[in-house]
Amino acid sequence: MARSSGKKDDLVKCEYCGEMYSTTYKHCPFCNEDGTGAWDEPEEDCEGRPIRPAGGKRLAGGGAAGGGYYDPPQRGNNDRGRRNISPWSVLGVILSLVLIIAAICIVVSIFRSITGRGPKPKPTPTPPPVESTEPTPTPTAPVESEEPTPTPTVEVTVPPAPDAPTDFRLNATDLTFDAPGQTFNMRVIFTPEDADAAITWTSSDPEVASVSWNGKVTAISRGTVNITATIEGLGSKSCIFRCNFNGTASSSGSSTGGTSSSGGISLSNDDFTVYVGETWRIRISGTESAATWTSSNEAVATVSSNGTVKGVGKGNCTVTAEVDGVKLTCIVRCNGLTKQD
Repeated sequence: MARSSGKKDDLVKCEYCGEMYSTTYKHCPFCNEDGTGAWDEPEEDCEGRPIRPAGGKRLAGGGAAGGGYYDPPQRGNNDRGRRNISPWSVLGVILSLVLIIAAICIVVSIFRSITGRGPKPKPTPTPPPVESTEPTPTPTAPVESEEPTPTPTVEVTVPPAPDAPTDFRLNATDLTFDAPGQTFNMRVIFTPEDADAAITWTSSDPEVASVSWNGKVTAISRGTVNITATIEGLGSKSCIFRCNFNGTASSSGSSTGGTSSSGGISLSNDDFTVYVGETWRIRISGTESAATWTSSNEAVATVSSNGTVKGVGKGNCTVTAEVDGVKLTCIVRCNGLTKQD
């Protein structure tokens, strides 16, 4: 590109390479203004080195004042000066890097072991348990019911212990047997009535009348005997049994002893106790006449035409015998209990 002459300090910009150069140059000293940047091959000296021109071409008016000589590119210098890279040099670089990394790892491992931050030792594995050859029983799960079974509540009423008696008496004090084998049940009446205690029964002559452990007296032969009840701490009390066996033997019954008499006529008993359903015959002595018998309360005891009394219900009543114009009475007590031999 031709340039008009101008001042030597003026600069222009190459439209091909974009470099700034002095207006004293006719062409861009950097690219020759052809877009290739190539110059004619420079001449070489005897050793093959390019001969640098003394200076670039200048525009008219440039003078000898200088002003930017262009050093054209020297083609082939870089190719002749470049070193060939061999595979062995590349391998050496790789080995060097590997050694450096291994050294760093060793140093870090030593540092962590010293400071206690090294890897923890692996736990010793526990040997597996020895399997038994016997089959393991399969547990049976309990069958749960949908609704819980309520537990029944059993209420037990314990009766209070009976009080110790302060005194006692017998249900008879004098009794007459008029036939062998006749029996009478002696009883103890405690004070208070709901008290209880162990009783020991004895007979003064078991050959005349015997007594069982529960107070049952049995006539055996003619005579008189004492039947005694003994209670520890309270002493003993007795009932007289007279076995005279006069007349006909009476039916079974219990008498409290004593006789009722008037003008030589008398009853064998004047007070006795019977159970419900128990019978006892009252005899009249001193007359051969028939007597008329009555009971003051047949809901307690009844009496037959021959003087046999039968207990009906709990309570007291009076049995009366009327004979030869004389009235004889006997008190009958029914305890309301059923007789148990």
